[in-house]
Amino acid sequence: MYNQQTRLLRLVKGLHGLHVYATEYWTEYLLASVASRGSLQGSGKLLSLASQFTEALEKMADVALPKWQISSGSTDDRLSLLNPYEKIQKQVEHALLARSQKQLEFELFQGLCEYSLHHSLSGNNKPSCK
Repeated sequence: MYNQQTRLLRLVKGLHGLHVYATEYWTEYLLASVASRGSLQGSGKLLSLASQFTEALEKMADVALPKWQISSGSTDDRLSLLNPYEKIQKQVEHALLARSQKQLEFELFQGLCEYSLHHSLSGNNKPSCK
């Protein structure tokens, strides 16, 4: 029904969407699983995959840790269930922090855009907020 180029473009967009979703929310699935079981013990395949993923993340080029840390009141309580798996816990915490920073930056940008749009001195100088 679609030509070859359109089909391939739709396929690539779908894979990209899946990649973005998986990158952002892998921590939630891991934490939900560990919370429902109380530990990663007894979930050999998940523990194996989480360990492999952690090793791959550690081998990546120098990834600088964010300059500020989440206050202890805002961290996910389920992280303590990963205490026996220090490397996995560190990567999950780092991913949660990065995700919260992105969300904060997005909200700040949106707030600044709304403020600028409403308080612009001249109607021609409105910023482009997408």
